[in-house]
Amino acid sequence: MRASNQPLVSVVVATRNNAATLDRMLSSIRDQTYPNVELIVVDNSSTDESASIAERNGARVVTWGPERTAQVNHGASVANGKYVYYTGGDTVVDTDFLSEAVSASETENYDAIYLNVLTRIENPNFWQRGRAFERTCYYKVPSASAARFYRRDVFLAVGGLDESVSAIADDYDFQYRLDREGYRTGLIDSGENMVSEYDGVAIIVKRALYYGWQYGQLRKKSPAEFRQVYRTVRPEIWNAIRQRRGDWTSVLAFFTYKFLQATFGAVGAGLELLSRGSPRVVGILYRLNYGRK
Repeated sequence: MRASNQPLVSVVVATRNNAATLDRMLSSIRDQTYPNVELIVVDNSSTDESASIAERNGARVVTWGPERTAQVNHGASVANGKYVYYTGGDTVVDTDFLSEAVSASETENYDAIYLNVLTRIENPNFWQRGRAFERTCYYKVPSASAARFYRRDVFLAVGGLDESVSAIADDYDFQYRLDREGYRTGLIDSGENMVSEYDGVAIIVKRALYYGWQYGQLRKKSPAEFRQVYRTVRPEIWNAIRQRRGDWTSVLAFFTYKFLQATFGAVGAGLELLSRGSPRVVGILYRLNYGRK
């Protein structure tokens, strides 16, 4: 996938037990219309076949953790590209995404590119329909989005992703730092599609507890940004509801999901306050979500 006359793009894929979707994801990278790509899979000690699937797809595989933010930072540190794009093992990338992102960056002098993300799951269940609806609310809305395609030198200069907010808003936090330091972020048409989503109450509750634990970190660091990310009333939501009239099951699923997320997120935040950030408690929540290493 190399072509020396065009800038190299390093694609960093953070994985943790993504065997069910990883082959499809990596195929979407191999099928990119952009020819000069370096593929790096940073695996967080998967207990399934994720690492071997990555190797079969020609990726450079490294092991790093404990979470996505640390994985992405490490991937960027060992990358060779002028540009870095990071994603997960449960997405499928539009075939012209990298071409559009590089073209916009080179011609418009953008330092980063916003990500457009939708959910594409065949026969989604109630909860997956709610998650899919949520993504339509923020589709192509820069104020509700964050970049994940960057000039590598800019990514490193800004300091990479903040690992203290790794579980909830690492990309939003990084976007705010980009904006504050005067870097330019552009919007393109292509993006990526999620092919795996929260599919039941248990995973929603576990994630919300763990993410809620992390709320305090972002709130202390960037109170204004915290309010922006977690504000309850967003015009994008009401616009999406107007556009989806008739699909009331998805709307109901969305609000039910958000209620559970807010409720158990508050419980997680309360645990953080009561235990005063106990590493033991956060370790329990981590294992509840990701299992033992």
